[in-house]
Amino acid sequence: GRSRPSAEMPPLGSPPFSTAVSGQVVASVSAGVAPRLPSPQHSSESPGLEPAASPRNSSAVWAGPPNPTTPRDEGGLPLTLAQDMERRVREALQALPSSDPLRRQLEMEDSGNRSEIFELTGCDPQRVRFGFTEDARCVSFLSNLSHWASVTPMSSIFLLQRTIKFRVTYRGVKGLLAVLKVPQRKFPLEPYSELAAYVVDHVLGLNRVPPTAWLGVPQRLLVDAVARRKDAKYSAWLDDDLFMFLRQRGLLRAGGGNGGAGMEEELVGCSVQLWMNDVHDRRDTVFAVPYRHLNNSWFRYFDPAVARTPLLEVGMLQYAEMASFDYIIDNDDRSPNKNNHILGGCVRNCRKLVAPHLGLPTFVHLDQGSGFYHGGQGMLERNPLRHARAALRHGKELETGPRFCLWRNAFAE
Repeated sequence: GRSRPSAEMPPLGSPPFSTAVSGQVVASVSAGVAPRLPSPQHSSESPGLEPAASPRNSSAVWAGPPNPTTPRDEGGLPLTLAQDMERRVREALQALPSSDPLRRQLEMEDSGNRSEIFELTGCDPQRVRFGFTEDARCVSFLSNLSHWASVTPMSSIFLLQRTIKFRVTYRGVKGLLAVLKVPQRKFPLEPYSELAAYVVDHVLGLNRVPPTAWLGVPQRLLVDAVARRKDAKYSAWLDDDLFMFLRQRGLLRAGGGNGGAGMEEELVGCSVQLWMNDVHDRRDTVFAVPYRHLNNSWFRYFDPAVARTPLLEVGMLQYAEMASFDYIIDNDDRSPNKNNHILGGCVRNCRKLVAPHLGLPTFVHLDQGSGFYHGGQGMLERNPLRHARAALRHGKELETGPRFCLWRNAFAE
């Protein structure tokens, strides 16, 4: 039901990305043009995205003149967005009565110790500490086919999902998973949007999208994974919406020499993203936002004049950052009860976890496959920022129209 790209996606070429060309990556995806496809990496030296500038020198640091209300670290530098959010979470939990069970979330302060998964791969599914430099080793590991142990289809259209995607496991690294996104008939930009969203998130200094890599995956791996499922309806769906679509749109690319009988492999351009642990729907966590299905009445909590508990204020501030990000990447597939994820902080419908989130509850940006489709913000019906800007464009005063506030004094100035 979404708008299709106006331009045909050309055959995928050869390689890869760096932060220096991130603008072209985003522009090409927005225009419906496929990023160029590297051959699959089989060596231990497979390249990842090149490191970006330090977050201290990026847009992650507040701009604007100094003022007494701008939070600063011990060295006098303005806090990054992530540091300020952590401070606000801690203060909101400390403000609760000592008898409140939610105060136990304070016990989840990060000790700083790294897991065995991180030591082996550079990936940390238990923490939100992302950035081009921090992600480089993980991106390289995730996209190296020689590390892959298995590829398995995830769920089914007849159960929970509309999109085709796969789960990847890794040899010798228990507990490390990744999600593989592919171009498909109903969602042709799925992997391109995921990669471009990762680049935009990091260039903006938000650093809320987990490490995401781009690679060419041999089509036979996907065909074999579907065959092992032994589900006739599922196989028929993927035969049409995935494999036939790839051939019809010219999205298969020759590369590598493992196709048999001297023929090259047929590669599919895919995104692969680190699977995070201890992820919950926002509505099941300490940062739940009052919400009625398909009703925008929750927008009022962005208005500073509306009373909020400290935890709800933090939740709305987190959602304000998410809404700003979605507005920029044109993602209309998020609301308080959809694709809105918190790490840790679960208070209901909680699952028993082998590896819980380390640190105070926080949020991540997951599932941006709907981004970059419309080429404008006119379709963002779920996004409060779009409604507030539309009100201003039509001459409505802030006192009467919908509001959208970030409550950051340095930004306001």
